[in-house]
Amino acid sequence: MVSISVKTETGKTPIFYNLSIEQCICLPITLILVMLSFTVPPASADYNYDGVPFTDQLDGVKQGIVKGGVYVNGGHGIGPSPYTQSFNVPEGVTWARLYIGVWGGNEEQTGSIAVTFNSEELETLELEGEADTNPNVYCSGHGVYWIVYDVTENQATGPVDAVVTTSGDIDGRVYGVVLAAVYEDPCGQEVQYWINEGNVNLHGPGWSGEHGTNDKAVTEFAGTVDVDKFAAARLAVVYLTGTLGLNDHLYFNDEKLCDGDNCDDIANSKNYFDFKTFDVTDHLDKKANKAKFEQGDEDYLHPVLAVLTLHTEAEGWSPDGVPLHTIKHGTVNGGIYVGGGHGMEYTTTYTQNFTIPNGTVKWARLYVSAKDTPWINVSLNGHLLGNYTDLTSNPKVYANYKPDRGMYWAYYDNAAEWIVNGNNTATANLGSEVGLNTKSWGIMLIAVYEGGDDPELIEYWVNEGNPLLHGDHPPFVAHRNTTNTLFADINDLDDVTDAALWTAYIWGSEESVLQPHDTLWFNSEMIADDASDGAGTDDQGSSWRGACFDLDKRNVTHSLARDNVVSFDRGGDSLLCPVGAVLVLKRGSETAASGRSVQLGATILPAVSLEVNPDAVDFGTLASGWQSDTQMLTLSSAGSCTIAVTASVTDSAADLFVDGLLLDSDSWSAFSISIANGGAVDAGVVLDVPDEYAGVGTQEGVLIFRAETA
Repeated sequence: MVSISVKTETGKTPIFYNLSIEQCICLPITLILVMLSFTVPPASADYNYDGVPFTDQLDGVKQGIVKGGVYVNGGHGIGPSPYTQSFNVPEGVTWARLYIGVWGGNEEQTGSIAVTFNSEELETLELEGEADTNPNVYCSGHGVYWIVYDVTENQATGPVDAVVTTSGDIDGRVYGVVLAAVYEDPCGQEVQYWINEGNVNLHGPGWSGEHGTNDKAVTEFAGTVDVDKFAAARLAVVYLTGTLGLNDHLYFNDEKLCDGDNCDDIANSKNYFDFKTFDVTDHLDKKANKAKFEQGDEDYLHPVLAVLTLHTEAEGWSPDGVPLHTIKHGTVNGGIYVGGGHGMEYTTTYTQNFTIPNGTVKWARLYVSAKDTPWINVSLNGHLLGNYTDLTSNPKVYANYKPDRGMYWAYYDNAAEWIVNGNNTATANLGSEVGLNTKSWGIMLIAVYEGGDDPELIEYWVNEGNPLLHGDHPPFVAHRNTTNTLFADINDLDDVTDAALWTAYIWGSEESVLQPHDTLWFNSEMIADDASDGAGTDDQGSSWRGACFDLDKRNVTHSLARDNVVSFDRGGDSLLCPVGAVLVLKRGSETAASGRSVQLGATILPAVSLEVNPDAVDFGTLASGWQSDTQMLTLSSAGSCTIAVTASVTDSAADLFVDGLLLDSDSWSAFSISIANGGAVDAGVVLDVPDEYAGVGTQEGVLIFRAETA
């Protein structure tokens, strides 16, 4: 994207105005197919604007049936080189590919890529853009690369880093890194799978219309399916270059898929990388299955990977549980309540009290922990919230440990309806044998409320899950020492006055002095040693050990960043299970509208005041020698005097805007106009890119309007 900021100056008061030119961003994709033990050679990887190796479909590269599973993970969005992505690779890998998306800037620029995986240096590749013929480098569109490395023989297991370094004339930023691996596990379930890849460039006609339209692509999962055999089916897809707010659609066997309530903007990341997984169990066909990608109104969209897996065990269950992930983000002028969990009880009835501040509850979730129970029945203030029976496959229950003796963290998203200000009581009935193994560590409530006695303007994130950290003791075959969760894309850090992090655990132990304590980290800074110490409090507030429930609040203001990583390390704990993380920011000071005060103000017109509308112009996609369409600016005198307006231009784009910007069909330097007080005039702005201009990528400049008394 090329941008120019436009300032208007009235005396010494600046008004900023943004102009932008969007240049093409495209992404390449890889392609591989195997069927059980049968390998299909990859199709041609020669550059093609509309897609590689096909312009309208992803290509099947591997399929089969395995006792074990398919590991697909990675991403985190576009970032500079060197770019690091971490994985937790399972044991028993029989096939593995590492995929890397790189932004070249355009199809003419060239460069190179060097990669290390599990500390092993992989082959350094030359990226040749439109001239690229590397069999494992797929380039399409305006220089979007999708690069594939076979890492089957690397024998990586456990925590592994992939580090990508780019160089040369290319832009070199990395969209994301993905690892796909098929693994065997003699104790695992049976999984039928398909891995399809490619680099289709879905696009509209663009600025010039030179490339026409390529707005649909499919990916087929060939072969018959025993729909009665498999309890769950998951479709995972990866996109490059998707834009938040521009519609695109995904279908499976002609059924539109939705990401929560979002059915029309599947590729909606802010960072041009999307990795989404969908439950397609109810849409399976016995004879033929396929997914369809539609561009919608996206400028460019690159579907690059589609993995379909069918599971004989219920979807979502894993002995390692479910990672913590963000399920709620918002702002409110009020507050947030996080409380509960007085500690473990061997019981079939567990009760927890909450005291909710005054205010109007806008959103709430009630969480219940349990182990070794066939069902969970929960009420709040006497109102039944729900009776969950099939706990290993219920979408509102996070399960881990064992399928028949699980550790459960269940949530109820209908709690807000029955919460009252003041005292609240939640009761969980657990149907099993008292005093044997049935237990609950606690019930937790998160409630976001508006108004109240002391409202504050806050921004909040709620992350939930049930990841289990453990050693290599039974029933586990390998250790899992750490897990992370992310609070990403936090803007306007300068006005944050306070940042607090809540964390909740349902399993943690009081270690002896000789054991290494579990630790809690925020952006690589340790903020707690022995964070889950197994301590709890009863309903009267008395502390006791052996509770295995911890809920704590810590200040993280001094270490807050745009992207924040919270890391949990089990240390010497045999089991550690973090289930919640809540980040709360306070921004500035604001008097809440509660009827207690009246704000007074008056506006005094200046003698000279200039307003410009709109405050942004998009010139579209341009090249040297091209001229944009005319964009209209409205200049208004908002002061008390007639004003004389002139213009000037600066840029950091090798004089692109200085030499090429036109106002009213003439050079900006000749622009001069008079506007009476209260009046307005239109000015046409055009970018005429000089024939000899050699810059590419994002370009920026500033157009300044100056106003003086006439």
